[in-house]
Amino acid sequence: MGDDMGMVLVLRRVDAVQLAVLRADPDTVAEFAIEDEEAQENGDCIDFDKAWHGLHFLFTGSADQTNAPLSLLRTDSEPLGEDIGYGPVQYLSPATVAVFCNALAQLTDADLRARFDPDAMTRADVYLADVLSEQDDWSWTYMMQSIPALRTLVDRCVAKQSGLLAVIT
Repeated sequence: MGDDMGMVLVLRRVDAVQLAVLRADPDTVAEFAIEDEEAQENGDCIDFDKAWHGLHFLFTGSADQTNAPLSLLRTDSEPLGEDIGYGPVQYLSPATVAVFCNALAQLTDADLRARFDPDAMTRADVYLADVLSEQDDWSWTYMMQSIPALRTLVDRCVAKQSGLLAVIT
């Protein structure tokens, strides 16, 4: 998944039963979150590659963590397991995911396009923004490639009362 170089974010749907198993054996959390091909194929896992920080900026207007409902991609929740390089896997509760889902549903792709400003992202020190500011059309496509899957994933989480695991590798 992703590139061996750089910070890549992965979100993985997790239900209450799976979460209980992972809490009982935290050594399995990272493998569950990032190495399940079936979860990737059925849409329960999204690899945002290096676009995650730019998406967070599009959602919140900030490079930093915020308390905004759309701050899902850059948040500290409940850490599970050990630090795997850029911190431990984070568990995002069904309630947190539902708040994000409702807020995301209010944003159209056109709204996100209007917020896309690679120069502002560069000034805010968003990860990879310097590259994004050099190639506007490619950058927009790159940033948006995971949005349909993200919308589907958070809708599924809400419907199934699932949380998410978030991990940066």
